[in-house]
Amino acid sequence: NAFKITCSSLFCEYMLVRTEFFLLMLVPFIQNLLKSTKSPLILELGACDGRYTQQMFMCCTNGTPVIYSFEPDPRNRTICLRSLPPCARLVPAAVGNITGRVTLHLAAPQPNGEIGSSSISPFKDVTAAFPWCVEVGQAEVDCWRLDDFCDQFNVHGTIDLIFMDIQGSERL
Repeated sequence: NAFKITCSSLFCEYMLVRTEFFLLMLVPFIQNLLKSTKSPLILELGACDGRYTQQMFMCCTNGTPVIYSFEPDPRNRTICLRSLPPCARLVPAAVGNITGRVTLHLAAPQPNGEIGSSSISPFKDVTAAFPWCVEVGQAEVDCWRLDDFCDQFNVHGTIDLIFMDIQGSERL
């Protein structure tokens, strides 16, 4: 998985490949960005269980953030709702290159029980590295293009952070 962070205040983009090392690079960058931004606007694509939403929220010490947390997997939504901070809005949808309905390829739970590898991109065989990562079904879910979502829900101004953990669909 790759993570793309866009920081408009610094005019920079980073592509970080997800490895064990990525957190060492990613967390300080996000912490510094969110601590220095007044009431940041955050789009979280792939909220999973809300763990990263909470971490981003706790970094926002300069006003109350506005967080839109997208999570298409219906199995994660209840878990996510329990852990989202009050300033976060759960958007029960995927993000991609179309606005409409798409097929979500449902992944088997990871060995730790987390359901976090479902994708709107068809599964590729990665079982040599991740034996648990197999498709166990499909679900039709809503999908938004970000510009359509922002227009529809009057999300205006500078988007300070786009946090993406969306299983290879970043290219969409």
